[in-house]
Amino acid sequence: MSARFLRRPDDNIPLPETEAERRARIEHERALIEEAREELANGHGITGEDARDLLRAFREGRSFPIPDTSTKTEAR
Repeated sequence: MSARFLRRPDDNIPLPETEAERRARIEHERALIEEAREELANGHGITGEDARDLLRAFREGRSFPIPDTSTKTEAR
C-alpha cells in the first residue's frame, strides 16, 4: 500500500486505484480491524502504562521485555 491516503481532495491528482481495488482494500482493512478487535476482546493487549514504558525504552535504545499477552488478563 502506498501513501495514497495522504492525498487531499484538492490535490487534483487522480488516484491510481480502481473501484474494484478500492472495494478489495476496504474489505481487507475491515478484516484487519475485526481481527484486532477479537484479539483485544480475548485479552491480547497491553496496558497504556506498559505501552508508554515500551515506547520510552525503544526511544532511549534500552531493551524492554515484551509483555506476555498469550493468556487473557484481567482488565486493569
